[in-house]
Amino acid sequence: MVISAEIVVDIRPKAAFLQGHWRGSVHFDGVAALSDRQYELPEPQQVMTMVHAPEQQADLKAWLAVKGYQQVQLQEWTPAFKQQLIEQQRLVTGENDAYAWRPSLLVQRFVNEVVLPNDSLLRQGLDIGCGSGRDTVYLAMQGWQMTGVDIRAEMLEKAENLASRQQVSIRTLQRDCEQIADPFMDMPDASLGVIHVARYLHRPLFSAMKRLLAPQGYLIYHTFMQGSEAFGSPKNPRFLLAPNELATVFADYQILCDEVITLVDGRPMSAFIARKPSYE
Repeated sequence: MVISAEIVVDIRPKAAFLQGHWRGSVHFDGVAALSDRQYELPEPQQVMTMVHAPEQQADLKAWLAVKGYQQVQLQEWTPAFKQQLIEQQRLVTGENDAYAWRPSLLVQRFVNEVVLPNDSLLRQGLDIGCGSGRDTVYLAMQGWQMTGVDIRAEMLEKAENLASRQQVSIRTLQRDCEQIADPFMDMPDASLGVIHVARYLHRPLFSAMKRLLAPQGYLIYHTFMQGSEAFGSPKNPRFLLAPNELATVFADYQILCDEVITLVDGRPMSAFIARKPSYE
């Protein structure tokens, strides 16, 4: 399974795709599939190319306009374009295991710069508020045995479908994390090597996270900070981190990353990675 350096999405019928396509392209069977699996596409500001049959162009342009994609180059599949791929040795046939979606930059940083492949820590992981599962699945692709938790059954179904397409296994739990003090009472103490939280904040869970993380385990946390309300949601202070809040709560941890990043819409977000000490 590979991430293509250049993102190419091919929406022609599957039979046509199997007969020949641009090497590294990702297949979505028609415009309807783009809507059904939009969570498997990159963010709208990402540059990408979409290959289409001539009869699909009008519907594709309309879909892109509605969804706000502005950095997309359209490429009509023609005999001349096929010949060009042949000459460039970029025409391939059959199935393709490339994918267009991306995990968060913070999770990529964790995988590429923080955790070592031969690290002896527990390879069990928990993703709280996993949504459609891109970060959950990406960590599973790196060898983590991941459990994704979300209150929404439809999001967990998307996560499971994404895992299946990437040929990895994940466990999913539909759970309301705000109804009891510790919604993970069924999970043993010190049983996790990594806990990941993205775009979700429920402060009473901090104690559960500390209990669940094994010594030397990692916490990866990125969510909205105070100031986001000026640009959009969330506006409720309950869901907005204060400056240095995570560093204070996890002051006894080794803090490996504590930064503020700004989304394209102006909202500030935390980028926090910390490691639990080896002692209790």
